Amino acid sequence: MNVLLVCLIFWLIFSIMGVNLFAGKFGKCVNRTGFTHSVSVVNNKSDCLAMNDTQFYWTTVKVNFDNVGLGYLSLLQVATFKGWMEVMNAAVDSRGVEE
Repeated sequence: MNVLLVCLIFWLIFSIMGVNLFAGKFGKCVNRTGFTHSVSVVNNKSDCLAMNDTQFYWTTVKVNFDNVGLGYLSLLQVATFKGWMEVMNAAVDSRGVEE
C-alpha cells in the first residue's frame, strides 16, 4: 500500500510538471474524414485554419496534458507501454499554445 501511495505522489508531481510544460501544445490539423496533415505541411493552428476551405480543423489528441487528470492518464499509458507511442509522437510534434 505504501508503494502505491509513493507511486501516485510521484505521478502527481510528474503530471503537474507535464501540465506546466505541455498544456495546450498537443494539437494537430485534421479534416472531416480523419486525415491528419504532417507537421512539415501544416506547422501551426493558423496554417490549419487558413486551409479552412478544405474542411480542416484544429484539435488536440485524446491523451494530452491539458489538466492533471489527463496527465495521469498519459503517464499511465507511458508506464504500461499501452499507447505510449501516441504520447511520444504528440510530444515530439508539440508546438506553442495557439501557434
